[in-house]
Amino acid sequence: MPTYWRWIYVLAGAALLGIAFFFLMRSANKNLETLQAKSKKKRRK
Repeated sequence: MPTYWRWIYVLAGAALLGIAFFFLMRSANKNLETLQAKSKKKRRK
């Protein structure tokens, strides 16, 4: 088995982790925005 296969797997794993992290952060940001909007509505009352 050639050595460059290992690097392909490493790069693929890093890319998958990066994409997963990106989507997690984006969903967390959406959750934070909705929480802030709810708290702002509560403050207005």
